[in-house]
Amino acid sequence: MNKQFEKTKKNFLNSGSKYVDVTSSDTTKLKESENLLLGEISDIKNELEDLKERHINLQSRSMRDNLVFTGIVEPQREVDMNTGRPIAEDTESVLRDFLDARMDIRDIAFHRVHRMGKPIAGKVRPIVAKFVLFNNREKVRKLAKEKLSGTAFGINEQYPREINERRKALYPTFKRAKQQGKRANFVLDKILVDGEMIEALPSEPGIRSTSQIETTEQTSSNPGAGTGVDGYWIQGSIQSC
Repeated sequence: MNKQFEKTKKNFLNSGSKYVDVTSSDTTKLKESENLLLGEISDIKNELEDLKERHINLQSRSMRDNLVFTGIVEPQREVDMNTGRPIAEDTESVLRDFLDARMDIRDIAFHRVHRMGKPIAGKVRPIVAKFVLFNNREKVRKLAKEKLSGTAFGINEQYPREINERRKALYPTFKRAKQQGKRANFVLDKILVDGEMIEALPSEPGIRSTSQIETTEQTSSNPGAGTGVDGYWIQGSIQSC
Protein backbone atom coordinates (compact mmCIF):
# COMPACT_ATOMS: atom_id res chain seq x y z
CA MET A 1 0.00 0.00 0.00
CA ASN A 2 2.77 2.42 0.94
CA LYS A 3 4.73 1.59 -2.20
CA GLN A 4 1.67 2.26 -4.35
CA PHE A 5 1.07 5.58 -2.57
CA GLU A 6 4.68 6.68 -3.04
CA LYS A 7 4.52 5.77 -6.72
CA THR A 8 1.31 7.74 -7.20
CA LYS A 9 2.75 10.70 -5.31
CA LYS A 10 5.90 10.67 -7.45
CA ASN A 11 3.90 10.55 -10.67
CA PHE A 12 1.74 13.44 -9.50
CA LEU A 13 4.74 15.59 -8.59
CA ASN A 14 6.42 14.85 -11.94
CA SER A 15 3.28 15.80 -13.85
CA GLY A 16 2.94 19.01 -11.80
CA SER A 17 6.52 19.94 -12.60
CA LYS A 18 5.86 19.49 -16.32
CA TYR A 19 2.71 21.61 -16.02
CA VAL A 20 4.67 24.40 -14.32
CA ASP A 21 7.28 24.27 -17.10
CA VAL A 22 4.60 24.49 -19.81
CA THR A 23 2.81 27.33 -18.02
CA SER A 24 6.07 29.26 -17.60
CA SER A 25 6.87 28.82 -21.28
CA ASP A 26 3.40 29.99 -22.32
CA THR A 27 3.67 33.03 -20.04
CA THR A 28 7.00 33.98 -21.62
CA LYS A 29 5.53 33.69 -25.10
CA LEU A 30 2.51 35.77 -24.09
CA LYS A 31 4.79 38.43 -22.63
CA GLU A 32 6.83 38.53 -25.82
CA SER A 33 3.65 38.86 -27.90
CA GLU A 34 2.42 41.62 -25.62
CA ASN A 35 5.69 43.56 -25.97
CA LEU A 36 5.57 43.16 -29.74
CA LEU A 37 1.97 44.39 -29.85
CA LEU A 38 2.77 47.37 -27.62
CA GLY A 39 5.65 48.28 -29.91
CA GLU A 40 3.37 48.16 -32.95
CA ILE A 41 0.78 50.31 -31.18
CA SER A 42 3.47 52.86 -30.31
CA ASP A 43 4.60 52.97 -33.95
CA ILE A 44 1.01 53.53 -35.10
CA LYS A 45 0.54 56.34 -32.55
CA ASN A 46 3.72 58.02 -33.77
CA GLU A 47 2.59 57.74 -37.38
CA LEU A 48 -0.83 59.19 -36.52
CA GLU A 49 0.79 62.07 -34.64
CA ASP A 50 3.02 62.74 -37.63
CA LEU A 51 0.02 62.73 -39.99
CA LYS A 52 -1.84 65.07 -37.64
CA GLU A 53 1.05 67.54 -37.61
CA ARG A 54 1.27 67.39 -41.41
CA HIS A 55 -2.45 68.10 -41.65
CA ILE A 56 -2.11 71.06 -39.28
CA ASN A 57 0.77 72.36 -41.38
CA LEU A 58 -1.32 72.10 -44.55
CA GLN A 59 -4.18 73.92 -42.83
CA SER A 60 -1.80 76.68 -41.76
CA ARG A 61 -0.52 77.09 -45.30
CA SER A 62 -4.06 77.27 -46.68
CA MET A 63 -4.85 80.06 -44.17
CA ARG A 64 -1.66 82.03 -44.83
CA ASP A 65 -3.42 84.67 -46.95
CA ASN A 66 -6.40 84.99 -44.57
CA LEU A 67 -7.30 87.61 -41.99
CA VAL A 68 -10.20 87.48 -39.53
CA PHE A 69 -12.07 90.73 -38.83
CA THR A 70 -14.06 90.97 -35.59
CA GLY A 71 -16.59 93.52 -34.39
CA ILE A 72 -18.00 94.49 -37.81
CA VAL A 73 -21.75 94.63 -37.25
CA GLU A 74 -23.98 92.65 -39.60
CA PRO A 75 -26.46 94.91 -41.41
CA GLN A 76 -30.17 94.22 -41.00
CA ARG A 77 -31.03 91.61 -43.61
CA GLU A 78 -33.77 92.64 -46.03
CA VAL A 79 -36.41 90.17 -47.16
CA ASP A 80 -36.94 89.22 -50.80
CA MET A 81 -40.52 90.22 -51.61
CA ASN A 82 -40.88 87.38 -54.11
CA THR A 83 -39.54 84.49 -52.05
CA GLY A 84 -40.00 85.83 -48.52
CA ARG A 85 -36.44 84.80 -47.70
CA PRO A 86 -33.73 87.06 -46.22
CA ILE A 87 -31.39 88.51 -48.84
CA ALA A 88 -27.81 87.35 -48.35
CA GLU A 89 -25.38 89.97 -47.08
CA ASP A 90 -22.80 91.29 -49.54
CA THR A 91 -20.02 90.63 -47.04
CA GLU A 92 -17.24 91.77 -49.34
CA SER A 93 -18.89 95.19 -49.74
CA VAL A 94 -19.34 95.42 -45.96
CA LEU A 95 -15.64 94.69 -45.48
CA ARG A 96 -14.57 97.16 -48.16
CA ASP A 97 -16.66 99.89 -46.52
CA PHE A 98 -15.00 99.09 -43.18
CA LEU A 99 -11.48 99.25 -44.64
CA ASP A 100 -12.27 102.53 -46.37
CA ALA A 101 -13.92 104.23 -43.38
CA ARG A 102 -11.76 102.90 -40.53
CA MET A 103 -8.37 102.31 -42.12
CA ASP A 104 -8.33 104.47 -45.25
CA ILE A 105 -7.52 101.41 -47.36
CA ARG A 106 -8.96 100.85 -50.84
CA ASP A 107 -8.38 98.79 -53.96
CA ILE A 108 -7.73 95.49 -52.19
CA ALA A 109 -8.38 92.30 -54.15
CA PHE A 110 -9.94 89.30 -52.41
CA HIS A 111 -10.43 85.70 -53.43
CA ARG A 112 -13.30 85.20 -50.98
CA VAL A 113 -14.99 87.05 -48.11
CA HIS A 114 -17.63 85.56 -45.83
CA ARG A 115 -19.00 85.46 -42.29
CA MET A 116 -17.93 82.59 -40.06
CA GLY A 117 -20.53 80.20 -38.71
CA LYS A 118 -24.30 80.39 -38.56
CA PRO A 119 -26.15 83.56 -37.48
CA ILE A 120 -26.79 83.78 -33.72
CA ALA A 121 -29.15 86.38 -32.29
CA GLY A 122 -27.28 89.09 -30.40
CA LYS A 123 -23.83 88.03 -31.64
CA VAL A 124 -21.70 89.48 -34.41
CA ARG A 125 -20.04 86.85 -36.57
CA PRO A 126 -16.42 87.46 -37.57
CA ILE A 127 -15.54 87.97 -41.22
CA VAL A 128 -12.78 85.89 -42.80
CA ALA A 129 -11.16 87.27 -45.95
CA LYS A 130 -8.72 85.55 -48.27
CA PHE A 131 -6.47 88.12 -49.97
CA VAL A 132 -5.21 87.76 -53.52
CA LEU A 133 -1.86 89.30 -52.58
CA PHE A 134 -0.04 88.46 -49.35
CA ASN A 135 1.52 91.95 -49.36
CA ASN A 136 -1.96 93.47 -49.14
CA ARG A 137 -2.82 91.15 -46.28
CA GLU A 138 0.28 92.30 -44.42
CA LYS A 139 -0.50 95.95 -45.14
CA VAL A 140 -3.91 95.59 -43.51
CA ARG A 141 -2.60 93.52 -40.59
CA LYS A 142 0.23 95.90 -39.75
CA LEU A 143 -2.02 98.97 -39.86
CA ALA A 144 -4.52 97.37 -37.48
CA LYS A 145 -2.71 98.26 -34.27
CA GLU A 146 -2.33 101.88 -35.34
CA LYS A 147 -5.81 102.36 -36.78
CA LEU A 148 -7.95 100.19 -34.51
CA SER A 149 -6.27 100.54 -31.11
CA GLY A 150 -8.87 101.25 -28.44
CA THR A 151 -11.80 100.30 -30.67
CA ALA A 152 -14.14 97.32 -30.60
CA PHE A 153 -12.64 96.01 -33.83
CA GLY A 154 -9.94 93.42 -34.27
CA ILE A 155 -7.90 92.03 -37.17
CA ASN A 156 -6.24 88.69 -36.59
CA GLU A 157 -4.25 86.10 -38.44
CA GLN A 158 -6.08 82.81 -38.87
CA TYR A 159 -4.68 79.51 -37.65
CA PRO A 160 -5.96 75.95 -37.10
CA ARG A 161 -7.47 75.23 -33.69
CA GLU A 162 -4.44 73.24 -32.50
CA ILE A 163 -2.05 76.09 -33.23
CA ASN A 164 -4.34 78.59 -31.51
CA GLU A 165 -4.30 76.41 -28.40
CA ARG A 166 -0.50 76.27 -28.42
CA ARG A 167 -0.22 80.03 -28.92
CA LYS A 168 -2.69 80.58 -26.07
CA ALA A 169 -0.63 78.32 -23.80
CA LEU A 170 2.50 80.29 -24.67
CA TYR A 171 0.99 83.75 -24.27
CA PRO A 172 1.79 84.13 -20.51
CA THR A 173 5.44 83.31 -21.31
CA PHE A 174 5.41 85.79 -24.19
CA LYS A 175 3.89 88.54 -22.03
CA ARG A 176 6.34 87.89 -19.20
CA ALA A 177 9.29 88.11 -21.60
CA LYS A 178 8.03 91.44 -22.94
CA GLN A 179 7.62 92.80 -19.41
CA GLN A 180 11.23 91.82 -18.71
CA GLY A 181 12.41 93.79 -21.73
CA LYS A 182 13.38 90.74 -23.75
CA ARG A 183 13.01 90.38 -27.51
CA ALA A 184 10.02 88.07 -27.98
CA ASN A 185 8.31 87.14 -31.23
CA PHE A 186 5.61 84.63 -32.10
CA VAL A 187 6.72 82.17 -34.78
CA LEU A 188 3.53 80.35 -35.73
CA ASP A 189 2.95 78.09 -32.67
CA LYS A 190 6.23 78.97 -30.92
CA ILE A 191 7.86 82.05 -29.48
CA LEU A 192 11.43 83.19 -29.96
CA VAL A 193 12.78 84.82 -26.79
CA ASP A 194 16.27 86.31 -27.06
CA GLY A 195 17.29 83.62 -29.55
CA GLU A 196 15.75 80.72 -27.64
CA MET A 197 12.83 78.92 -29.25
CA ILE A 198 10.03 78.00 -26.83
CA GLU A 199 7.17 75.76 -27.88
CA ALA A 200 4.03 74.32 -26.36
CA LEU A 201 3.93 70.55 -26.16
CA PRO A 202 1.59 69.25 -28.90
CA SER A 203 -0.27 66.65 -26.84
CA GLU A 204 -0.04 67.70 -23.20
CA PRO A 205 -0.10 70.87 -21.08
CA GLY A 206 3.07 72.83 -20.50
CA ILE A 207 5.86 74.26 -22.60
CA ARG A 208 9.38 73.32 -23.51
CA SER A 209 12.32 75.23 -24.92
CA THR A 210 15.19 74.46 -27.24
CA SER A 211 18.31 76.38 -28.20
CA GLN A 212 17.76 75.67 -31.88
CA ILE A 213 16.56 78.74 -33.73
CA GLU A 214 14.06 77.78 -36.40
CA THR A 215 13.51 79.99 -39.44
CA THR A 216 10.09 80.71 -40.84
CA GLU A 217 8.64 83.37 -43.07
CA GLN A 218 5.68 83.67 -40.69
CA THR A 219 7.76 85.25 -37.87
CA SER A 220 5.88 88.14 -36.35
CA SER A 221 6.15 90.23 -33.21
CA ASN A 222 2.36 90.41 -33.20
CA PRO A 223 0.22 87.27 -33.38
CA GLY A 224 -2.80 89.42 -34.26
CA ALA A 225 -3.41 93.03 -33.38
CA GLY A 226 -6.87 94.06 -32.27
CA THR A 227 -8.93 94.04 -29.13
CA GLY A 228 -7.25 91.02 -27.56
CA VAL A 229 -5.10 91.08 -24.41
CA ASP A 230 -2.56 93.92 -24.70
CA GLY A 231 -3.24 94.07 -28.41
CA TYR A 232 -2.36 90.41 -28.99
CA TRP A 233 -5.47 88.56 -30.06
CA ILE A 234 -5.87 84.79 -29.88
CA GLN A 235 -8.16 83.76 -32.73
CA GLY A 236 -10.09 80.60 -31.94
CA SER A 237 -11.71 79.51 -35.21
CA ILE A 238 -10.48 76.96 -37.71
CA GLN A 239 -12.90 77.82 -40.50
CA SER A 240 -11.00 79.04 -43.54
CA CYS A 241 -11.89 80.51 -46.88
